[in-house]
Amino acid sequence: MARGNGIGTGVVATLTALLLVGCAASATVPTIAADDEPSPAVTTEWTTPTPTPTPTPTRTALHMAGDAGNDVRELQARLKQLQWYAPEITGDYDTLTVEAVTGFQDKRGLPATGQVDQATWDATSARVRPPAMARSRSSSALIALTGLRRAPAASPATQAASAAG
Repeated sequence: MARGNGIGTGVVATLTALLLVGCAASATVPTIAADDEPSPAVTTEWTTPTPTPTPTPTRTALHMAGDAGNDVRELQARLKQLQWYAPEITGDYDTLTVEAVTGFQDKRGLPATGQVDQATWDATSARVRPPAMARSRSSSALIALTGLRRAPAASPATQAASAAG
């Protein structure tokens, strides 16, 4: 061991010096052969592992907070018929809709996520009659196709004239 500078010359001393200096990229580490003669240097490189990319999650919910449109209106109408949703039907999947869906799911033994998946959609469909909007559209279409309308009620004067004559 060399004296004077305080650093040894053996394998352990070299490794210790590298660690103390903070060698981060690579190090040359001498190895000792069986006959105690130094062998050629071996280079060891430290690398940072490459992170595994996280797959983008696929959407399994049919409807969730932030959605809007006719399907959300239909959902709100179904929940209203089931007395889980009291506010005005807006078509916006807001916090009140999330709360109504969560309550419905919990009561029916479904995962209470507040998001409408196929099982939740089917469960609401099975428990309600078609929303009023759908019924009024189909009634209007039926009237347009058949020309059938309910006759207007007769006024009292008309009723009296028919009875007299």
